[in-house]
Amino acid sequence: MRESTARDLNARADKFEKLIPLWADVLRDSAAVGELAKPVVGEGIGLFGFFKQIETQIPAAYADIAFQLRFRAGEVLAGRAPAVLPSPEPQPVAAEPIPRQMVFLLKDAKWRNPQRPLEFELVERFSFANLPVELAHKALERGVAVLPDSEQAQKWKFNKRGGPPIPEKCIDLNTGELPKPPSGPVPWNLEVINRGPPTRMSLAAPAVFEPAAARSIAPPATNNESNDGK
Repeated sequence: MRESTARDLNARADKFEKLIPLWADVLRDSAAVGELAKPVVGEGIGLFGFFKQIETQIPAAYADIAFQLRFRAGEVLAGRAPAVLPSPEPQPVAAEPIPRQMVFLLKDAKWRNPQRPLEFELVERFSFANLPVELAHKALERGVAVLPDSEQAQKWKFNKRGGPPIPEKCIDLNTGELPKPPSGPVPWNLEVINRGPPTRMSLAAPAVFEPAAARSIAPPATNNESNDGK
């Protein structure tokens, strides 16, 4: 394995060394042509000066890379470097876009996003949702959703509450599972008490009703007896 790795490293160094004279010729010719064109076009936005600058830098850099590759090959054979070369990190592969379809939901629903399968996406009833095509077809077949341009959608699109629904009360579009009914006893006892038929009552007005303004108050009794005899 060490010999195979060393041969690979030396082969890579050979490729860099073969490019050194090619780069040197191209850069030297580019600098020479730039000198011929400079009296007419000027500095050429700095391009000719750039050719002159890298005329020696690129060949020197390639020679340094080849030297490091051959040095690593020697270290591998001597056992001072790993026998296997590091593999390049895998590049992330862009996920293909998922075809979707817009529907109008009639009930609170939830579904798992294929890009995040461990999370639920919650969709409120009476709202539009851009679902994966497969889930959109299931929702339409089960009567959970209608097409966006349908009469129901245009009639009820303003009736949504405007908040995320409770997951436990949502229909699962992936499995078709309906929300579970409340479990356990009702927290209070409802007892029907029979109190008999309803009773009707009426209040009769008095025979003679005298307005309050016409009523008079009798003066208080006075004691005309003299206190002289006391």
